[in-house]
Amino acid sequence: MLDIDISSVVIFSMVWLLLFVLKKIFFNPLQKVRAERAALINQNKMAAAKSQEDYEHALSEIEEQIKKTRMDAVASRNTLEKDAQEKREKLIADVSMESKKMVEKGKADLEEQMKILFKEMETKSETFAKNIEKRLLH
Repeated sequence: MLDIDISSVVIFSMVWLLLFVLKKIFFNPLQKVRAERAALINQNKMAAAKSQEDYEHALSEIEEQIKKTRMDAVASRNTLEKDAQEKREKLIADVSMESKKMVEKGKADLEEQMKILFKEMETKSETFAKNIEKRLLH
């Protein structure tokens, strides 16, 4: 069988003492450093996730603002186009009305001149007729 002598007990004690010393000097600090690093990594992951979430939230807000601004711009453009169209139609109507007035005035002036010319022709035609009659008869 197995003989246990004093050297076995000493070696066993030395191994346990070495294990205890290594645990206190090496393993416990190593585990502490690993736990701190794991906590730091976890903290950084959470901060990165929060930053990503904040970024996505800010991006969605900016996209909403851009969408709203585009809609406002389209509405403004449509309003301006409508106003411009109304002004254009009013201007065309005003110019048309003014040109109709000018045409009517021109017609009235022509009729007045025609009346004056007819009266002159009547007076002159009598004079011409008398002159022709004098020449033919004399």
